[in-house]
Amino acid sequence: DILFQVFDSISGQLIYSRSYSCLFGEFRTTERATTESGSFEECITLPFPKNSIRFVFTSYNRRQEGTEICSGYFNPNSTPTIPFVKEYKTMNLHIGGKSENCLDILFIPDGYAKQDEAKLKKDMKAFARHIIHCSPYKNHLSEVNIRAIVGFSEESGITDPNAGVRRSTLLNSSYNVIDVDRYLMCLNVWKMNDIADDAPYDAIIIIANSPKYGGGGIYNFYATVCNGAPQADYVIVHEMGHSIAGLADEYYTSDRY
Repeated sequence: DILFQVFDSISGQLIYSRSYSCLFGEFRTTERATTESGSFEECITLPFPKNSIRFVFTSYNRRQEGTEICSGYFNPNSTPTIPFVKEYKTMNLHIGGKSENCLDILFIPDGYAKQDEAKLKKDMKAFARHIIHCSPYKNHLSEVNIRAIVGFSEESGITDPNAGVRRSTLLNSSYNVIDVDRYLMCLNVWKMNDIADDAPYDAIIIIANSPKYGGGGIYNFYATVCNGAPQADYVIVHEMGHSIAGLADEYYTSDRY
């Protein structure tokens, strides 16, 4: 797990912190990681600071022993910023209140080509219903917002290496990540966050256009779900348990949790 902290660079006061897990952290628990190196994209967001800050990344092992892996400084008054340009339209699926008072959930579609536009919009509405009909979200509808990016891929479908299927998609999502066939994850996290900038969000969920069962969720990072499996309504709230609540799996057949 990673702890990201932001300090006022003059007083040293802690002004922001966020912990999260990452795909690399799961990779390094695999047998393959003992003989191969691996790299995965990561991205961290923070409120834009008013003054100069010092930031620190600390990695924790399962014994909760911390190791500082990166630190640095950022001065908003001397660093040029890039003008914001909105690229994608968004759909409002459920708006409970103002973003500053709500949990903002954002769907990003992957594997929907332009000809799948009607299906994309139908699926986004269906997954929003799966969430708002499930506790604890249905008990706090005035504190939850759900929106969706309307974004299209070059090709329909999702990459599935075990089936010999390769697709050119918006986020390069793929099955069989870290050698688990059903593990469907995004391999282009930087682009995912660039796209997410077009809407308010606290939690990102990728809706993948595939009939094959699969999904994944990483705490304070993102979650994925396939759109076509019969269990998709269960999978989305299960993966949100990982990505929002930090809940672990309890599979008795699994060597990892």
